[in-house]
Amino acid sequence: MIGGKSSKLVIVLSVLIGSSSGFASKYNLADIPESFRDLWGEQDGFLEVRFYGQSLGVHRIKLTPTTVAFESPDSLLDKIEINKEKEADLRVLMRGSFQRNGNMSCQGYTGQNNCNYIKTNTVAVIVDDVENVLNLFIGNEFLASGENDSDYYQPSKNTKKAFIHSQTINLSDTGNYENLSIVGTGSLGITDNSYAILGWAANYNRYKSYNYNEQSINSLYFRHDFEKNFYYQLGRIDRTDLSQSSGGNFNFDLLPVPDIYGMRAGTTQSYIKNTGKSVASPVTIMLTHFSRVEAYRNGQLLGVWYLDAGISELDTERLPDGNYDLKLKIFEQEQLVREEIVPFNKSGSSIGDTHWDVFVQAGDIINDNGRYVEKQKNHKSAINSGLRLPLTRNLAVQLGGAVIDNKNYYETGILWNSGFLDGSLNSKFTFLFGDDTHGNYQNVSYTDGFNLSFYHNDKRVNDCGKDYNMGWSGCYESYSASLSIPVKGWNSTLAYSNTYSTSVYRYDAVSEYVPYYYYKGRTKRWQLTASTVVRWGDYNIMPTIGVYNSEQKQWADKGGYLSLTLTRVDGGKSLNAGYSYNYSRGNYTSNDAFVEGRLVSDTNVSYRELSARVSGNRYYTEGGVSGRINNRFGDLNGTLSVNKNRKSHDTTHSLTAGYSSSFALTTDGIYWGGSASGLTNLSGGIVRVKSNEDESELLNVKGSSYGNYSLGSNDSLFIPVPALMQASLTIKENTNKSKNIDVLAPTKNTFFMLPGSVYPIDVSANVSFTYVGRGVDVKGRPLSGAYILNAQNIVLDENGGFSFESSENEKELFLLKDKTIYSCSLDRSEMRNGIVFVGEVACNSTIKELLPEKLVTNSRIHDLLAYNQDTE
Repeated sequence: MIGGKSSKLVIVLSVLIGSSSGFASKYNLADIPESFRDLWGEQDGFLEVRFYGQSLGVHRIKLTPTTVAFESPDSLLDKIEINKEKEADLRVLMRGSFQRNGNMSCQGYTGQNNCNYIKTNTVAVIVDDVENVLNLFIGNEFLASGENDSDYYQPSKNTKKAFIHSQTINLSDTGNYENLSIVGTGSLGITDNSYAILGWAANYNRYKSYNYNEQSINSLYFRHDFEKNFYYQLGRIDRTDLSQSSGGNFNFDLLPVPDIYGMRAGTTQSYIKNTGKSVASPVTIMLTHFSRVEAYRNGQLLGVWYLDAGISELDTERLPDGNYDLKLKIFEQEQLVREEIVPFNKSGSSIGDTHWDVFVQAGDIINDNGRYVEKQKNHKSAINSGLRLPLTRNLAVQLGGAVIDNKNYYETGILWNSGFLDGSLNSKFTFLFGDDTHGNYQNVSYTDGFNLSFYHNDKRVNDCGKDYNMGWSGCYESYSASLSIPVKGWNSTLAYSNTYSTSVYRYDAVSEYVPYYYYKGRTKRWQLTASTVVRWGDYNIMPTIGVYNSEQKQWADKGGYLSLTLTRVDGGKSLNAGYSYNYSRGNYTSNDAFVEGRLVSDTNVSYRELSARVSGNRYYTEGGVSGRINNRFGDLNGTLSVNKNRKSHDTTHSLTAGYSSSFALTTDGIYWGGSASGLTNLSGGIVRVKSNEDESELLNVKGSSYGNYSLGSNDSLFIPVPALMQASLTIKENTNKSKNIDVLAPTKNTFFMLPGSVYPIDVSANVSFTYVGRGVDVKGRPLSGAYILNAQNIVLDENGGFSFESSENEKELFLLKDKTIYSCSLDRSEMRNGIVFVGEVACNSTIKELLPEKLVTNSRIHDLLAYNQDTE
């Protein structure tokens, strides 16, 4: 909470006796009760200042019940873009006093309309007493052009340039196969409109006796934005930016866009308000047993999921943006049972905006792994361009072209999202044609109390051979469809997939030295699953039934499964137990049983999760333990599984683990942060805490994308937020502590930053105690009307009762009644929830010379003693 107790007393007084502008003229000092005269005078306080909703930090304010004035107005104006021609006039205005206008505040209800706003041609304020916020408003003629532009975000002032880096490590070890993937992303702020981006990866693979290691820099470029609509970048460039708002939200499904050494220029949507967030194509997978699913991109492990039997959609929130093929490996009982390749697309949403976008890039193709260029020393160049043209708010056309090694390729796409009947229809149609290559892509989904989706991808090169320019070879066609619909309380899903491919491939994908082979085949699969949940006391019972059919070359499998799961959740504890019957015509019949326990602790310090699962049938016994810790030092997770064959007694194991964290390097030092997985353009806030007491967990900090952490005295923290998007940091005192905590900092910090920028926030946390008791003299008479010298503006009531707050561990209380100073010992006390109950304390008279030095030198006490002396 922002503000001291003196400012709160001024607020109370203004409410009790009126806060109208005419009050000061109607009453003079003699009309005010004697005990309130010192409150009517000017008081110092701290309030958060917000300029049209944007926090300018906490500032010292001079307060009276009717007016406010800024202690250092120049420090405020330094944080605002000012019209230079009017700067001198504005600085004069800011040195005056302003009416509080508290009646126009939202009084803590920020969701209300028609409050916390006043139209002015000069300077005006609105003080929200509940939130301890001063809302500042300045006439447009004093502001630089565009400061309050409603269409574009303004980069926040008071930021610092930094090098920000996030790192993600994923590990998978299944005995015969090992994979370690390390991915790093960095952003370096250079000027107010330019920055540099770094993206790198390292993959270490081992399969039996083969080893294949690869390290690469995927991107390293300089970028400059201008006019809030245009940009250019130079260096080593991949296609990641193109699929984001920073590159215009271009979403090419088939067009080759190779990584290059060169340049790119175009339009950007980064600064436009109300742009959509990232939208990912669904990744649907059909499972008949409890399975582990691993997702790879070009040998790089991106994530691991543990899923039950059924039709599941992978959580792709942390997968990187772009258009690429996901290779899915499905493990059952520690055995790799199949692999699937799923085209994946994740980009910013362009539907709903009316801004056209264009880009052009040119350069030499990067030949790191022979994807686009034959294993030769020749250098091939590439030119790409694109245009995205919204026709309406729901319909857009996307055009793209590529010239690679004197061969031409073109892609045309139509994006249409609209309300249809009573539901929502989303669709995309893309067509590719070029030299020796053609393809088409369709993706349609409809939602109206049920979900229906259809996907088709067809891409071919002549004679189904190799086309290095395209980055893929052969002929590939895939259909998939799914329907999810509730039927009498049951959630039913039907899914179908049909994939045909003819291609040239390497037999062992881990080794680059083995020869190429020719593959031709078709895979078809359909699956129907239905499940429901029945409540029984403290338990949830979930029956599931499913049937499936799978065909691949000469192998086919048909079957079904029936399972019953019993779940009990008690706070952070859960227990699952279940039984399933699986029938497979091509494999075997099994009766599986499992039990799983899970413990979850979600506090302000960290999120912790621990689970264990044991399952078995007549063929196998499997056990596993999983854990996760997510705090301000990063997100760490891991799973260890062991499987034993009950007949051969062979044992296999698997270990998967992941870790993600970030840091910011500034001129002040290095600041460690939590997970920034999934972010490619990095910025963030740096929070530094100072306190009068050595306390842990003083305040809670939460970012708009990541972070819900607790900080203590002298702690510092970097919280990553996405750059080129409006983000926020919320700071609140920890209400769970047994002490009073006042946090002197903006409660909500909203900002918009370029990559490589940090927003520093210095927080002062004051730990205090509330003393409650009754003061009497040595004869037991209440010292009513006595002033407490240890605290400001506190007077004992008619029974000698008092209540005051102090940031120090008070051992002695000093009072002033008439001309007499009293000393009261506070040795006997009881403390509960930050309140110190001292009971009835006997006070002895003393003299000024025996007062502690901090009280003698206090100007307030000096004036109070002098006033009482004069009135006697």
